Amino acid sequence: LYQMSNIHKNRMTYSDAILSIDYAKKAISAIELITDKYPGFYQNMADAIALSFENHLITDTSLLEEGLSCISHAITIDPKYAKYYCTMGRLLILKKNYLEARKVILYAIDIENPAREDFSLRISEYQDVLVKCNIAEKMDSINSSLISFENSKNQIKDDLDKIRNSVIEFVGFFAAIIALVLTTVQI
Repeated sequence: LYQMSNIHKNRMTYSDAILSIDYAKKAISAIELITDKYPGFYQNMADAIALSFENHLITDTSLLEEGLSCISHAITIDPKYAKYYCTMGRLLILKKNYLEARKVILYAIDIENPAREDFSLRISEYQDVLVKCNIAEKMDSINSSLISFENSKNQIKDDLDKIRNSVIEFVGFFAAIIALVLTTVQI
């Protein structure tokens, strides 16, 4: 089940995303019959969810909570494994919790074991996620500004319409007064 989850996770089509998460859930259920001390199973589930969102294949935000729960469980089992913190950071980015995401990613960089053969690759991966966090935060800020600008533009347009209507009413009233005066003068 774990391997099937990984196979589908690496293909990343919509159906593969669903299958990857489904197999990861089944793998967790199967391993929990024996023990809940295999953090890799929980990491796999959280990673499948993160990848599915990062590739815009799923949008069910309740899965983000499930992913955070899984990665939190993995961290409680093995709190010194840096990759778990990076995965947590990815999920926090998806939830738009950028400050907390940055903290856990920087923590992953701090605790990564420099004796590992793939140390530089992992640090590079964590820094890449950190850059993505910064970009996502800036994009949200820009989108928020654009929405605010659009709302302001619409409010100004509404105000101009109200002013235009008031001017038309005033001109109509003034025209009626002139017509009344002219009619009175003619009589």
